Amino acid sequence: MRRQGGEASGEFAEGADDHLMARFVDPACSERLMCWRDVAREVALEDCGPVRPFPVRPGRRFAPGWWWSATNGRLVHYGSGVMRTQVMLLDRDPSVEAIACRPVEFTWRKRDGTWVRHAPHLMARLAEGRGLLADCAGHGDISPRLACRAAVMKAAAAAAGWQYRVLRPPDPVLAANLRWLAGYRHPRYRGGELAGRAAEVFRRPRPLIEGVRELGDPVEVFPVVFHALWHGKLSAPLEVPLHERVTVTADRPTGGAGMSGTVLEPGTQVRFAKRTWTVVMLEGSCVRLVDADNSVATVLANFLFAEPDFEVVGAPQRGVPPFGLLEELPEQVRARAYAWERHVREVETGYPVPGQDQPPRAEFDPARRTMAEREEAKAAELTAAGQPASAVTVRRMRARYREQCLWGLVDGRAARRRSPIGRADERVSPRSRRHSRRSGSGRPGR
Repeated sequence: MRRQGGEASGEFAEGADDHLMARFVDPACSERLMCWRDVAREVALEDCGPVRPFPVRPGRRFAPGWWWSATNGRLVHYGSGVMRTQVMLLDRDPSVEAIACRPVEFTWRKRDGTWVRHAPHLMARLAEGRGLLADCAGHGDISPRLACRAAVMKAAAAAAGWQYRVLRPPDPVLAANLRWLAGYRHPRYRGGELAGRAAEVFRRPRPLIEGVRELGDPVEVFPVVFHALWHGKLSAPLEVPLHERVTVTADRPTGGAGMSGTVLEPGTQVRFAKRTWTVVMLEGSCVRLVDADNSVATVLANFLFAEPDFEVVGAPQRGVPPFGLLEELPEQVRARAYAWERHVREVETGYPVPGQDQPPRAEFDPARRTMAEREEAKAAELTAAGQPASAVTVRRMRARYREQCLWGLVDGRAARRRSPIGRADERVSPRSRRHSRRSGSGRPGR
């Protein structure tokens, strides 16, 4: 670790100054070498081709390719599947106006006199005019070589008013959903009048298949809806498997309080629909709310922010959950708590385990059953399995899970610490312990 930090600091010291040089190939295919700050200020790197190609290695699982960008309207090069995924994410990002692959190579000299060359994998032009440089990392740890060079890139980007990021792979479910939607990103799926009708049909959140059937022939409607989901005209929680019952709504411009500066997290109190709610869970783009009467509502975040009366009225009360104490509990007690966590999650979301790739069971599907019905179904299931429980018990466990997470599901009798003096008054405990130490030789104390 010390060696890695030393190398990074050495490269940082001489890499992030005015002598950092940048090589690029302009649109006329002429190779040029300029000071990096001048390049960032004067050159449209998004119009430049790759400064060096990606090698093709026979027998390797990854290979270079081309991605048709809906943002650019042209092909963007990539060198591996990991990079292709990041190009896809940038292509869907509404803040990105243009994407380029390896349009610039940086050169700097380290303290030991050796020269270093590095070409960031991707470059993006953001809506406000600034640039973004990015390197794509795999699922494992970042290599020491990339960590050293990332320090220089971050300083160089900041000096020019740009950004630099090391992009990590997204959640596999999110990536799979976006790959599916990307198949409909081309303008030929725009739909014209049908797209306008889709925005009206999904003005209020509803299951995908219901809206599609109302619009007409699913064979004709689905491509238009998928195109709108890709471009953000419609919204759906893409962190869960995309299926026919997923909730879809039209993306509306924010009004009222708006999204500016608003951050939601579990425990935040908000005003919505003339009531005060507490945020208990964030699931992708959905926000799960509960009010003082223990009524539960699931609302898409963009729909919530668009409501004129929406406002944040209280920050969450933060506490430190005693996760470390779980290891001190008997295995049976911990297993029971984990089992209750799966039950509570299934009642709340329909999925006992996050990222499940199959539709929820019918009796626990939030799109078909109310919260009260799901609580009754879970109580009946537990009772049939030999663990008598009522809907009130399920509701109480849900409330405890919201307040204390997993620790709230632990049997309090097992978690209660036993006093070494039994049920004696705690005020006499110091004297009792001193007396026990004096009489610890085996002879009865006086």
